[in-house]
Amino acid sequence: MRKTIGAILLLIVIGGVGWWMIADERDATYEQIVEVQVVRHVTKQFGRDNIASVKPYFVASESSKSRRHQIAVQLKSAPTGEYRMYRVLRNKVEYIGRSRAVRPD
Repeated sequence: MRKTIGAILLLIVIGGVGWWMIADERDATYEQIVEVQVVRHVTKQFGRDNIASVKPYFVASESSKSRRHQIAVQLKSAPTGEYRMYRVLRNKVEYIGRSRAVRPD
């Protein structure tokens, strides 16, 4: 009986650790969905011809998936090297701010 309870507890602990590790990893599918939503939003605001580049930006220190996956958009009309940072919260695109440095993935 003790061995059975110990085995069940061990499986629960292993499952919990595995679930926690998977939840903190980068999600490529979610990142693509967010990127499409951000590009649509920026296209409506500034026009497709004004977008110079779009880069995913992953912030591992943030607590939720929607906050970790951010998108950096460089506009042709913006100063050289400046990116506008966006993320999607509750299915709405949110402008975070500007950044001059975007880490390569």
